[in-house]
Amino acid sequence: MLRVYVSRRYASQDLADYFDGGDGDDTIMAAGTDDTAIGGAGDDLLRGDAGNDVLYGDSGRDDFGDARTETPGDGDDTLDGGDGDDSMDGGGGDDLLLGGRGNDVMIGGSGSDTLSGSSGDDLLLGGDGGDTLIGDTGNNYLDGGSGDDLLQASSGSDTILAGDGEDTITSGGGDDTVYGNGGHDELILGSGSDRASGGDGNDTINGGEGADVLFGDADDDILNGGLDNDTILGGAGNDTIDGGSGGDVMYGDSGTGDSGYDFVTYENSASAVTVQLSTAGLTQGSGGALGDYYGEINGAIGSAYGDVLAGADGNQTFYGLAGNDTIGGGVGNDSLFGGLGDDVLQGGDDNDYMVGGAGADTLNGQTGVDTVSYADSGSAVTVTVSSLAAYLSTGGDAQGDVLASVEVVEGSAFNDRFNGLDGNQKFVTGAGVDTVTAGAGDDMLVGNGGTNQLFGQAGSDTFIGASGVNYVLDYDFAQTSGHDRVGVAAGSGLALGTLSGAYALVYYTASQQTWVATGTTDRDLAIDYAGIIDVFAFSDPDAYLV
Repeated sequence: MLRVYVSRRYASQDLADYFDGGDGDDTIMAAGTDDTAIGGAGDDLLRGDAGNDVLYGDSGRDDFGDARTETPGDGDDTLDGGDGDDSMDGGGGDDLLLGGRGNDVMIGGSGSDTLSGSSGDDLLLGGDGGDTLIGDTGNNYLDGGSGDDLLQASSGSDTILAGDGEDTITSGGGDDTVYGNGGHDELILGSGSDRASGGDGNDTINGGEGADVLFGDADDDILNGGLDNDTILGGAGNDTIDGGSGGDVMYGDSGTGDSGYDFVTYENSASAVTVQLSTAGLTQGSGGALGDYYGEINGAIGSAYGDVLAGADGNQTFYGLAGNDTIGGGVGNDSLFGGLGDDVLQGGDDNDYMVGGAGADTLNGQTGVDTVSYADSGSAVTVTVSSLAAYLSTGGDAQGDVLASVEVVEGSAFNDRFNGLDGNQKFVTGAGVDTVTAGAGDDMLVGNGGTNQLFGQAGSDTFIGASGVNYVLDYDFAQTSGHDRVGVAAGSGLALGTLSGAYALVYYTASQQTWVATGTTDRDLAIDYAGIIDVFAFSDPDAYLV
């Protein structure tokens, strides 16, 4: 172990000293000169004090002007440059590097190092391992290197590179430039007009104060502009953008084309918003979204108030959340979610998917083949559908709902009742004991879990037993010469023929049973669905089972 303390009584004696601790735990403190200190192997304490010093925690480095060739020795070293423009290299081990005043260069090397620049314009390089880099005052350059790093700047205009790994960056004051690079990073920007890029990985970028420019880059990012007027580009991937306060310009991608499915969100808005989305150029918001512009955005999440969310074209998704919202799909296959409150959902053109949620909602599919789902309802629903008029629904999330121009209804996990009065509808049950009465028209009845009673009634109906136990209660077997017939397509490999009272088992697996009883009208047909559903035909007399 070496302990060396050197001081200069007179400032005019400007000598340069060289100290080599070698092996062991050393303490070297030099003052008043431009010193070079090498700790060597062991856990060393090196302090340069005044002067432009070069401190090595382990062996020397050629790029600091050290001509010696040494075998690096790991150790947990403390290097304190003090005043002056110092160069420090921690080498191996978990090191602490303190720059002090002056423009310092600090290299952590391998290990989990802590580098603190203090005043001056400092260069901090973390190297391998999970490092902590603190820029403090001055215009600093921080590079975390590989590993999961914590990088923190203070005042000054800093450049910060996170490197690979899952890093956390806090930029502080000044106009900073921040790069997340590889990994899932969190970038927290302070005051000043900052530029931040997430790089690869699913990153979170919070803009803070100032007019910031945020780039999500690759993968699925969360971008929050914070205060003031920001420009936000999601880049590739499925991004979520919150402009924050101020008038913000938000692109889901990079402004050159759509390469992900991106959302703007107003979950934190203090008032209701109006959001209009289009695939053709920028559109402008109003209300709580006043001053915001949108491009290449595929969906919007509303506030806790009564929002207006609308799509002009494209396949968009809207979430109303709380409040009495008005949501319109426009052209395209849209997905509309009302959330809490008494909402109005209008599908527009094409085939739309609508979930009213809690509250007394009005759901109008308008043109196309539109679906209303109660799959998330907390209790059973009773829904009546007609192509000619709107009817009031009851129970669960359907309580008070009015459905118009709806062709498909999906049930809950409870004991639902579906009624079709006219038109060609599709009903899909959930778990529970459900009853479907299709009414007039050529309907499709899908038993999808639970125990279901399926009444096709008038029209040429299709029965599908996707899962659960399904009873087709008015199937008409009378086809030719007065015979009741059920034919099965060749090669289906179904377990058939079991009789139970008035029912015939026509399909059975571990997860699905379908029983058919004789009906009174029409020719109903159960068809193959995804290769696992019932197949009935009337072309093979040798396959008659009943």
